[in-house]
Amino acid sequence: MRLALRICLMLIWLLTGCDHRDEQLQSKLTGSWFAAFGTLTMGANGTFISKWTNAVSTNEFIYEGTWRVEDGVLIVSCTKSNGAPFSDTNYFNIIRVNERELVYQYQTLETISLTRIK
Repeated sequence: MRLALRICLMLIWLLTGCDHRDEQLQSKLTGSWFAAFGTLTMGANGTFISKWTNAVSTNEFIYEGTWRVEDGVLIVSCTKSNGAPFSDTNYFNIIRVNERELVYQYQTLETISLTRIK
């Protein structure tokens, strides 16, 4: 009985620890980020807007939607693309985030680095 209680308490501690880590990551991610190909602004309310170009075209691609952190993974759900309804969800492994830099890895294992604007 004591062992079962200890295991339950340890699981509760681990689960609340993950939630706390996710909250810390969300706080660190909030703000505006810059890379050579565009900007990303992540609101404290869980919304985002991103504006990107690519090497092939000078067209600007604007995405809007929501974001959250779950178990240390950044989950981005797009709801608009260039103002039109759009539905897509992507998952990013956060490698590092601090007051100056955000480094994450996309599903393709491509590592992307952004610099904080504000």
